Amino acid sequence: MSYNHKKCYRHNSLAPRIAPEAIAMLCLHRPSGLEVLPHLETLKWSTNGSTTPILPFLSARIKTLEVDLTGDLQSVDDFFRTLAGRTPLLKHFNLKTFTAVKDIKESLRKAISTWQNLKVLVLPPYYLRPMIVEAVASLPNLTNLEHEYTYYPPHDETAMLQELPENPFPKLACLGFNSNPPSAQRLATKYLDLFTRLISIHIDAANNVGGEEVLEFVRHLGRNCVQLIYIDLNLCLGMGPHGQVASPLSFTVLQSLFPCRRLQVLLIGHPHPLTINKTDVEWLAVAWPKLEIFDICKEPHSSYRIHGATGNPLSILPVFARHFPKMKVLGLFFDNDQNLNFSGDLYPEYEFCRLEALCVGVSAVPGGRSRDVGFLIASLCKVEPTIEIGPSVWYAGPEHAEWIGYQRQWEEARDFLQFAMRTKIASRAKASGIVD
Repeated sequence: MSYNHKKCYRHNSLAPRIAPEAIAMLCLHRPSGLEVLPHLETLKWSTNGSTTPILPFLSARIKTLEVDLTGDLQSVDDFFRTLAGRTPLLKHFNLKTFTAVKDIKESLRKAISTWQNLKVLVLPPYYLRPMIVEAVASLPNLTNLEHEYTYYPPHDETAMLQELPENPFPKLACLGFNSNPPSAQRLATKYLDLFTRLISIHIDAANNVGGEEVLEFVRHLGRNCVQLIYIDLNLCLGMGPHGQVASPLSFTVLQSLFPCRRLQVLLIGHPHPLTINKTDVEWLAVAWPKLEIFDICKEPHSSYRIHGATGNPLSILPVFARHFPKMKVLGLFFDNDQNLNFSGDLYPEYEFCRLEALCVGVSAVPGGRSRDVGFLIASLCKVEPTIEIGPSVWYAGPEHAEWIGYQRQWEEARDFLQFAMRTKIASRAKASGIVD
């Protein structure tokens, strides 16, 4: 166990001095009551068994509570029954569990109803059933309602967000939910006052989605939700019928969002990689001058037939560096079938000033040339970025044996990137010292 000056407690299962169960039993006999840390404000707890040991740590002053409950249904239900009324000052609640909401909806609803100070609520996917939505939508201070994947649940049409009560979410600014484009568009049209004040929207569409449906929905966002700064659309995540051809994501989808001039983050998951050319990047820069995170279609879904060449050439990276020097995260799928020979110039005219991560998804290193790729990426960066490899947490497609080889290639590229960055930074530091 640990307790620090920030009033945070995190159970350490590796080396506990006293088992939480023992603390729970001891606290039952304390004259001052059950609370062992009455001034605790932040609590993070994970258990695959009974939730009883958490009770002594549920201070009435708790403001942030994050729980990962993987025990049986009864223990999760008991936890929420016990939680109701115990944390009146709670402002941030994050729940991770495999338990289906239909099995705990009554106890969860009662607990949520007591959190009148709650500002941030993060639930598992498919938890926004009508009973839960009714309780959540009436919270007077809620600004963020999100869902978070800890595993990929089966598609559940009946548990998608369908309706909202009258005058919902008086202060909501960020909304994430499971839906599909037609249903999401119906909600956005019916509750226009709510959606027009959102600055962040995150939609997971876990069944097959048509290209026209996607286009109609984003056109609606572009017309009516121009204040958005964060858009996250995970489209067509379910397994398609055998042999089905995926409809490529059209660049028109991105163009439809150009009226959202404040956009800083755009994330789109799709089974078909989107290939972007130089002119496309120029248009993006004009439309979204504040864009910092651009992560698009980097995980093709092999259950679909995808015709023709796929993926982006590495030559698109200098174009992004020129037009988005302040980009923090860039995610693309790269074409494996391309010739690449690094010119040797580590100091090109245009560089990323603060790129933190290049996300390559399930791309192979183009041409298998890890050294040239690592040096090229280094040449385009003023600070060392990470290379993020592999599918996103929500990816539902099959995994392939060749991905292990791709990962090795990118790890080699990362080694060359780090070597080149050390050389580049040292050279610039030396040059700066000479000038000074």
